[in-house]
Amino acid sequence: MYIHYRYNIYIYIDIYIYRFVYIMAETIQPRLSAHQYLDGAEFELEIKQIVGDIFLCEDIGKSDKNSGSLLIVGKEGLMMVGSQKTENEEVLFHFIALQTREVFIRNLFSRIFVMLDTLKKIRQLIHQVCVYVCVCR
Repeated sequence: MYIHYRYNIYIYIDIYIYRFVYIMAETIQPRLSAHQYLDGAEFELEIKQIVGDIFLCEDIGKSDKNSGSLLIVGKEGLMMVGSQKTENEEVLFHFIALQTREVFIRNLFSRIFVMLDTLKKIRQLIHQVCVYVCVCR
């Protein structure tokens, strides 16, 4: 007896690819103090498109907003604006290295969970075939 089994397995994988953006700039227009960028409206929304949800927005360095630096840290990136950006570059480099490792781990685990779900579906199909073959004997 010849039995032909045909199973079509369609797996839709929708994985968000995480990223981390690092932006260094000399100026930003308009140049405001840090708390003014967190206005909940126009400026904050534009920055959120680049760095994601904002965790931190601080003026660094000199108290004059035109000579100091602006640091904006978000979920998906970091923006450093000002003439003093190179003084803090080493610390920012280590922070970014940690953030990119976190991004890697998030991507790895999301792919592992998709793979585990696929293996679970395959295991169920194998079990169904085994039960069917045992019943048909």
